[in-house]
Amino acid sequence: QMPLAVNWTSLKEPGVTRPNHVIVEGLDRNMQPVRMEGEGLLARDFCHEIDHLDGHMYMELVEGEIYDVNDVEEEEEDEEESES
Repeated sequence: QMPLAVNWTSLKEPGVTRPNHVIVEGLDRNMQPVRMEGEGLLARDFCHEIDHLDGHMYMELVEGEIYDVNDVEEEEEDEEESES
C-alpha cells in the first residue's frame, strides 16, 4: 500500500461538493495497474489531487459566488463608518 502525504488545510474547500466514497484506478511508477478505495476525507483528498493533476483550480469548481475577503471587509468598514 502506498503511503499518503496530505496537507489537510488545502482540503478546506467551501462550496465544492465531493463524493464520500471513491474508487481510483491508475498506474504505479512501474506501469502496473493500481486500484485504491477511499471514504470520507480520503475520498475528498483523492478527488482534490486528481483535480490538480487534471489542471483544475478551486475557483473553477466552487458552487456559487466567490468573494474577495478584502472587498467584504472594506464594505463592512464603510457600513460601520456610515452608521456612526
